[in-house]
Amino acid sequence: MDTVTTKLADTKTIGLSATSLANNALSHMDDFLANNSACGGRDVSTFRQAIANEIEQIAQDYTELYAPRADAQDVFISTLKSVFDRWYKRPTRLAQRDSERVKDPDFYNDHKMIGASCYIDLFAGDIQGMIGKIDYFKSLGITYLYILPPFKVPTGANDGGFAVSDYKTIRPDLGTMDEMTVFIEKCHENGIDVVLDFVLNHTADDHEWALKAQQGLPEFEDFYMFFDDENEVNEIIQHVEATFPDKGENIVFNPKVNRWVWTTFMLNQWDLNYHNPNVLAGMLDNVLFLANVGVDVLRLDAVSLVWKEKGTSCKSLPQIQTLVRLFTGLAKLAAPSMQFKSEAIVKPQEVAEYVDHDSATLAYRPLLSSTLWHALATGSADLIGTSLERWSALPKHCTWINYIRSHDDVPWVFSDLDIQFTGADAAATKLFLDTFYSGQHEDSFAKGLPFMRDKDTHLARISGTTASLAGLESALASADPSATSMAIQRIALLHSVFMSVGGLPLIYLGDEVAALNDYSFNHIPAKQDDSRWVNRPMKLWQQDDEALQSPSSPTFQVYHAIRRMIAVRKNEPSLTNAAIKVLNVGQRAVLCYRRGEGKAAVTVMANFSEFSVDINPHYLAINDISGQFVDQLNEQAIDSKTGITLAPYQSLWLKNNNSKAV
Repeated sequence: MDTVTTKLADTKTIGLSATSLANNALSHMDDFLANNSACGGRDVSTFRQAIANEIEQIAQDYTELYAPRADAQDVFISTLKSVFDRWYKRPTRLAQRDSERVKDPDFYNDHKMIGASCYIDLFAGDIQGMIGKIDYFKSLGITYLYILPPFKVPTGANDGGFAVSDYKTIRPDLGTMDEMTVFIEKCHENGIDVVLDFVLNHTADDHEWALKAQQGLPEFEDFYMFFDDENEVNEIIQHVEATFPDKGENIVFNPKVNRWVWTTFMLNQWDLNYHNPNVLAGMLDNVLFLANVGVDVLRLDAVSLVWKEKGTSCKSLPQIQTLVRLFTGLAKLAAPSMQFKSEAIVKPQEVAEYVDHDSATLAYRPLLSSTLWHALATGSADLIGTSLERWSALPKHCTWINYIRSHDDVPWVFSDLDIQFTGADAAATKLFLDTFYSGQHEDSFAKGLPFMRDKDTHLARISGTTASLAGLESALASADPSATSMAIQRIALLHSVFMSVGGLPLIYLGDEVAALNDYSFNHIPAKQDDSRWVNRPMKLWQQDDEALQSPSSPTFQVYHAIRRMIAVRKNEPSLTNAAIKVLNVGQRAVLCYRRGEGKAAVTVMANFSEFSVDINPHYLAINDISGQFVDQLNEQAIDSKTGITLAPYQSLWLKNNNSKAV
């Protein structure tokens, strides 16, 4: 079988203009809607108007990707009819939710939004268990709950749920899709939005499409990236970086189809062929199925890798923005309030390419995670300050999703120029962080594990929970009260910054109770080759509940520090949106920034050093930090006249306490 790119090149004479596609589609849909005017009481004219409003951009994006294909127009019209089917089947309560949400495009930028993420089985056992934990989410202040993939997966290794066998079926041990629907409805009743992963790049090799491809059905062979010619494969991979160095190249020979198969991640995850508009249609139907279950946001996993072109790196190609915008435009016809969240672990200058008001409106912020851990290891805020200053801006109505760490590893995705600006060497910096967080550096407090060490650069990403990477695990092992106190301060510092820096903070559940690394994965064959399982511990409810009764325990201290930050954040409108002004207070260890304007502004100071730091009154004055303040985190009064002293790893949220504006 030829590659898709070759087939496209052979059909460029067919062509299809956006204008003709739009006009033909409207004509077909007029006839179709006329024959479906009585659809569950819904006014079909509203759908017709929505298409009329959006068809020009949708058709433009569609023809940009699919104009050369002979079947492009037929697939497009069929896709619109399927979208209509999902529209009229949308439950009434969700249609009403659409009407309310579209009036507030900045909903997720609000300072009252607090996120959390978890695996269902590791946190609560199953979906019924999750229903029983809604009160816990409310008590913590959660309004945005991201559930890691709950879908049916292959037996054995499944990449933490990211090898999806069926997007419309829940893993049997977790429950059913009906139970998920009930859970989401109860979350909505309690002010909690629900977010699911949408694995856009690939399916498991036992997905219905993959099984039909293995049977030799040409229609479904074209759903994946198959190759017959090893020379062609070699030509492609010379431009493509192996995503998982331990696995090897991204294209491997697979005896199930007796061909080479593109598998960016694990061998049982087959990359989809988005050059085929039927793949778009099939995946869009999965999207809208989940939208009608009630999902508010779908996280587009590994979005930077979904479009492939021969002769390129097959990463962050411009067609990806078009594809995501097309997904968004079509999805919003049926489910106007549903949002997409971009997950692109790429260089900071590339991350914003995946987010816009008419595309993915939410975006993961991997740079913040990387620079937080860098600052903690080096004791210097130079890099994080530079990065925030350069890369915080987002298009209107878009939101950063901040995280300290996720279910995944911690990558080092800095801009090399940013590192050089601080006077350091990029390669040496990444090597230092590798050794520091994998516990190989003599001054390290961290307990982390390397993930996917590159055979050429010898560098690895890092796996570990926040508490273990911040030094709590090693402190408790040494029974050192001073080291334990320092570790708790580091954990609080990290949360202080990611909650106040601009965007929606996302806590990986377990971090709020200082969960440590779980090494039991080493004894489970399906997990033992993936160190990321170390930072996916099982929630120990009884143990945590007992620790929360003891004010001296790290669990108690971390939990209540985080709850305090959440409560303060929800009362500070200045922490809404991503706007930030980074300030230089003359101390490399201190990150300082202002959120908001005038008397309502909040000035955050964070000391990444293990030593106390004095900030000279001169630097306070030139940054308009003068007068009487109150630290919102502990209600302590502070007078800037004599300077400000920050204890090791201390963070302050300062708000002016007199008539003079900050």
